[in-house]
Amino acid sequence: MLKTLLPLLLLIEGITCKWFCGENELRCIDGTCVPNSKRMDGRKDCPEGRYDEETDHRLWCKTTHGNCANGKCIHKKKFDDGINDCGDNSDEVRFPCTPPLYSCKSTPVICINMSNLNDGVTDCPDASDEVKRLLGSCGLNNECEGNCTCGRYIPQSVCLNDTCMCDTGYRIAGNRKICISRKLKDSCSNDTDCSVVMNNTICAEQVCKCDVGYIADSKDTCRKVVIGDECDDDHECLLFNNHSKCKAGICDCASGYYTDNSTCLPHHIGDVCNVTEDCSSVIDDSVCDNATCICDIGHYASDNKDICLRRKLADTCKVDEDCQSVINNTICKDGYCSCVGNRKPVQNRTACVQNEIGDECNMDSNCELIENSFCFRNKCTCNYGYHDYESNKTCIRRKLLDRCDVHGDCFYAVNSSLCQSGICQCEKGLIEENNYTVCRSRVLGDTCSDLFDCSLSVHYSNCTNNTCNCLFGYHSSNASTCQLRKIGDETCQIDRDCEAAVSNSECRNNTCLCLSGFMEMFNGSFCAKRNITSSCELNADCSDSMNYSLCVNKTCECFSGFKAVNDDRACELRVLNDTCETDSDCSDAMTNTNCSFGRCFCNSGYKSTQMKDVLEIYTKLPAHNTLLNDSSPSAVSMRNSENEMQCVLRQIGDECVVSTDCSDAVPNSLCENNTCVCKQGYKTGVNSTFICEPNKISDVCNENADCTLAVNDSICANRECKCIRGFQHSDDKTECNRRKIFDNTCYSSSDCFMAVTYSSCIKSQCLCNSGYYASNGNRTCTKFKIGDNNCTILDCKEAVSSSTCRNGQCKCINGYMADNNNTVCNKRIFGDPCNVDIDCSAAVLRGLCNGTCVCESGYEPKPDLASRMCVKTPKKLLDTCSFDEQCYRLDNISSCGHIIGFETRFNFCVCKPGFFVRRDLVEQWSCYEPRFIGDFCETRAWCHFGGKPVYCDNNECTCRRGHIPNATYNGCIHLPEAVGDFCRNDSHCSAIPNSECYVGDKNNTCQCHYKYISSQDGRQCIPRQYMFEPVVPPVALGLKCEKRSTCERSEEGRKYWQCAKEVGRTHSRCQCVPGYASNYSSERFKCQEIQTYYFNINISHELGCEKGSKEDIPMCYQYQPVRVLKQYSNENTKPFLYIRERFVLLGLAALFNDTPAFIRDRYMTSEVLNITEAGDQMTVGVLVYFLADYYNIINETELENEMINSLIRSNGEIGKSQLKMSWPFDAAIEYKDFDECMEQGGRFSDCASIAWCLNTRVSYMCSCKHGYEDWSVDSDKRPGRICELPQDVTTDSLSCSDGKCENQWEYISLALVGFGFILFFFIGYEIYTRKKKLEKSDIYYKLQKAAKKAKLKALRERRKTIKKKKKDEAKEQNQTKDKDQNEEERNLVESETEGLIEEAAEQEVEAVSEQPIELAFEQADSTVPKQKVETVSEL
Repeated sequence: MLKTLLPLLLLIEGITCKWFCGENELRCIDGTCVPNSKRMDGRKDCPEGRYDEETDHRLWCKTTHGNCANGKCIHKKKFDDGINDCGDNSDEVRFPCTPPLYSCKSTPVICINMSNLNDGVTDCPDASDEVKRLLGSCGLNNECEGNCTCGRYIPQSVCLNDTCMCDTGYRIAGNRKICISRKLKDSCSNDTDCSVVMNNTICAEQVCKCDVGYIADSKDTCRKVVIGDECDDDHECLLFNNHSKCKAGICDCASGYYTDNSTCLPHHIGDVCNVTEDCSSVIDDSVCDNATCICDIGHYASDNKDICLRRKLADTCKVDEDCQSVINNTICKDGYCSCVGNRKPVQNRTACVQNEIGDECNMDSNCELIENSFCFRNKCTCNYGYHDYESNKTCIRRKLLDRCDVHGDCFYAVNSSLCQSGICQCEKGLIEENNYTVCRSRVLGDTCSDLFDCSLSVHYSNCTNNTCNCLFGYHSSNASTCQLRKIGDETCQIDRDCEAAVSNSECRNNTCLCLSGFMEMFNGSFCAKRNITSSCELNADCSDSMNYSLCVNKTCECFSGFKAVNDDRACELRVLNDTCETDSDCSDAMTNTNCSFGRCFCNSGYKSTQMKDVLEIYTKLPAHNTLLNDSSPSAVSMRNSENEMQCVLRQIGDECVVSTDCSDAVPNSLCENNTCVCKQGYKTGVNSTFICEPNKISDVCNENADCTLAVNDSICANRECKCIRGFQHSDDKTECNRRKIFDNTCYSSSDCFMAVTYSSCIKSQCLCNSGYYASNGNRTCTKFKIGDNNCTILDCKEAVSSSTCRNGQCKCINGYMADNNNTVCNKRIFGDPCNVDIDCSAAVLRGLCNGTCVCESGYEPKPDLASRMCVKTPKKLLDTCSFDEQCYRLDNISSCGHIIGFETRFNFCVCKPGFFVRRDLVEQWSCYEPRFIGDFCETRAWCHFGGKPVYCDNNECTCRRGHIPNATYNGCIHLPEAVGDFCRNDSHCSAIPNSECYVGDKNNTCQCHYKYISSQDGRQCIPRQYMFEPVVPPVALGLKCEKRSTCERSEEGRKYWQCAKEVGRTHSRCQCVPGYASNYSSERFKCQEIQTYYFNINISHELGCEKGSKEDIPMCYQYQPVRVLKQYSNENTKPFLYIRERFVLLGLAALFNDTPAFIRDRYMTSEVLNITEAGDQMTVGVLVYFLADYYNIINETELENEMINSLIRSNGEIGKSQLKMSWPFDAAIEYKDFDECMEQGGRFSDCASIAWCLNTRVSYMCSCKHGYEDWSVDSDKRPGRICELPQDVTTDSLSCSDGKCENQWEYISLALVGFGFILFFFIGYEIYTRKKKLEKSDIYYKLQKAAKKAKLKALRERRKTIKKKKKDEAKEQNQTKDKDQNEEERNLVESETEGLIEEAAEQEVEAVSEQPIELAFEQADSTVPKQKVETVSEL
């Protein structure tokens, strides 16, 4: 390798000595060196004075660079290196050579052409024209001696596959002129590419990386991973560190272990911790509290503090939670874990089980876990109506047939039951059901033993065959009712079942129906005889009641031809002039009659006359009657008698009134002068006056109507009927027929064309005119069309223009085609069908036939000439064209027009203004618009978008010297001169000392280095002063406390303080109860009522700090992106506490202090709930507390706007916290409604567990549930905090009765909805009145206070009554005998219970009626007392 490098090193050394100018020398374009002292001395030491006498200082290069002849500046290392870096080869020229010649490195200097460089032929004596470059060819057989080795010119390179490549472990650099050692993150193809030059490295994803378990210590060194190093997975950490894990990309000890001298050791009880997992992962049942590992509640540490033992009953304890957390139903009593009063311990002291029936007790609560039990004589006993079950563990309700001692044992469990013979039985007349749990009244079908068992429960019933049944004549409508039968009932068996209830009825198909001829009335309770218009189903329903009647459409009607008489109770035959409704009413009685105007008349054309015989009897329907569906009456003959009328047909000469009297009898007749005569055009028949015959041709006439009314197409001429012109009469002279073509009966042309259009009379024969032919049976002359046969040339020309007759058929001439249903010949256009080329070429120039008419190859139709001209198709831009579409197909931004500067009669395909035709191989013959720096160009005009600073160089739009591309690359701007100017890299900011190019989200600008700040004019960066990390101010805290009594020593503490441990503090202190807070700036801890607003606030930057000269003083310079530490997730860590107090006391406090007075004066303090990571920002969930004012609630939108205004004034900094938010601020602030009753399990409300908690706008409300008394300390302002039952009322009496809960939750829900509506109404009302009735603001508290006083008064009265009763009962008990003692005590408890329930119910009802307004919470349960009253009345 050294042998290879030596010649090249000697060559480089020679170049450095001979051709590089000194540090204080200037290089001229011819390669000569001139001292800097001769610059601008008035003498032109360089050729033409370039660069030594240049007045434009902007053309001078830096001291590390040299000038090219074309004005470029390149690094001095690039001169005389055999590469044309300047572009004009002026960097490779040495005197006496001149550009663009190349100067050989030999002595003397030899000048050669640039084309001879690197051409494989040695032209310079020292072969300097053939300097090797990486990726160039090598090892060729025809190379000059000594020049085929790559390593001779490029160290660490080899010739591989006839190509110069870098050796293994090295990569190409320096414009393919050097090989440098690979470093981490360099590209690679296999592991040896990296491991040859760097230990513990591999090639992964084609990039050099450290091997697993190693991490980069510098750019080319990998060391072992230790705790605190970055990582991707757990394996990287565990390789050299036991009990470690990769957390958030950093190697750290696994949960439960801590770092000690880079070693992970397990935690013990008492060790320092951050989160619970630090302890629980190695010690079961342990937690982290106050940054210390301790045993979880209910456990205690072993002697060596590595195990947490679980507590048992009788173990020592301090508070109830020590026991309750591990054993349910326990308390800490006298310092030891004990079971609660209603339970007892198991043998191994690990659980508490419930008491059982018979266990000892002191009060009812000792037995409350046994359902339906109470404490009686110090023993758990079942309630009345219940007995023990499942080995005395529960009490169940008694059933019928269960054992009993007294009646109460039964009727408390089953209504209407008694204790008889030691078992529970139903009262007389009742029967058991529902698995012996109910006594109910008997119903039909139940068993019975005597008559009264049924009749007492079901009226009109008796006991037959030991079963309850209805009396005779009645039927069961349901199981408990017997009803009298009616028509339509389907419960009968024999006729008597119906006759007994309804006369004239019978039983058919088990249904009571009226007899035939009768119908149902009065809702089925009566059968009446039918008449006309009565309803019916069958004909017999009517005929059995009236002769000559039948059932039509379910209604009784007389036979057709009969009428109703005797009040619609009979039917008789109709006569003329009788009333009628339809024609059949008359015609079925008399022939040739009809019904007109409600009377029977003769038909039109008939007249009435006397007959000797009339109908004597009519008992059979007419033959055409089809109304009957069942059997008809027997038929008898019709007989005649005198004095009846008949209708006969009229004839010519008879009297008449209207024409129809005649025409309906004699066709073609009419009534004239009250006499029937024949119509005009007709005559009376020869032998009959009943006929009118039509006139014929040659008959005598007086006027045309005498003929035309009888024979069509005829006239009256010379008093004789004749046919009109064009027509001739038939043989019988009754018709005039139209003449036809080829008839030989014409005398003139009018005889023909009056009959057939386009015809003439030729030699007494009708023939079609020229261009027409006979058709339609010779009745018409049809015009010839293209394709018709049997033509002459004259026929086709006369009929269709541009046509001729060929081979006896009409055809279009060449170039034309048939159209419009072959009636015209149109000239062909492009796209028309064709058969031969002449069809198209005769019509279109350069047209030919290809199934349709098309242009010749290379031509296309011109669209603006009716598709009858072919024009040449351009193949590329700048070809001739005829219309824009031709050019648009080549390029959619081109058109057909003139080339700018060349006005000719031809048009060419040219680009639109601003676009240029590109001729290079990349986008050849396309329209191109250079718009950005670096785009292709051919001339300066192409780069017009950027103005003067942009020009075209080497076919690229380039910025001129002293300029750089702007932010969008669509122009050039001057190099930056001041802070804030645009830049692209650090070199652009070199004119501004101590600055660098800062790459931002939207723009790149020159900014001062870290620790520097911009001067006033921005042209330099001066050192900045240090800032110090903010110090959080102290706040007033409550008293230290161990229990609540410490906080209740003062009136304020008793109402508004509570003893609790604040997050992050060691000791418990007196804190404000929920809904109250102390002002952050107050010198004394004082709790005031608050209103709560919840915000999510996104923080993007924080002040970056580093340690100063003193280790304990951090010094800050600038803002940097915020970091979300993992300790922020644990509110007990110091980082969380610091950022919380910094955000609240320095941030929000100062922010709200910069808001208007209506916000600033009411701001109290804030509370941080959580800190989370949101992308590259930190989200803080915070509760903001304001002094309560329910008539001036701060609008959340207005509050958010004022916060944004403050942030704008502080340039995004949150107060004085040195935490910043990014614009837009409205997107970084999110308001949410906060539900104190539900959030975090109700931690932010202190309502009693048996009180309602209702979330309101920016606050909440509490109220004791119905039946509970409010004993809150400050019940006027803070009700619902302490709720207790009255001493003489149990929970069961409030919620359940008779073992079954009676709460009506649907009413409770309805009441809550009603309350919401009322609340909304009052809020709107208050806004509308604008606080005019502010004095009513205490209505809620006054009403509750009044209700409380009323309840206390009623409670005192009840207590007095109970005490008095107990005294009286004690006296009675002393006087009773011992043998009856148990019975009397039990009865006394029963009566006492009933009396108390009744009294409590009555008082609750009275209280509800007396109160004018009830709270929504009391309304929700207002139905309960009423139900208790109903239950008591039932008992």
